[in-house]
Amino acid sequence: MRTAALVEHALALQEMAGTGAAALFLHCHDVPLPTALRVLTTGPHRKPAAPHLFARLRPRTAALAQGAPLPAR
Repeated sequence: MRTAALVEHALALQEMAGTGAAALFLHCHDVPLPTALRVLTTGPHRKPAAPHLFARLRPRTAALAQGAPLPAR
């Protein structure tokens, strides 16, 4: 079974039966116990970006690309 599938199964098992059962599942599939516990207790690393960070991105016009001053808001 692929690593991603193992982790998905372990996370589902963690919700149903707890962290210990999920860690044992990963350990039975040749994942070292410290690694299994770290994966199950750390959580996702990706943090969602705030919407305003992308709302301010606009295509550059020719005037802005040549160094003209920015328009006032």
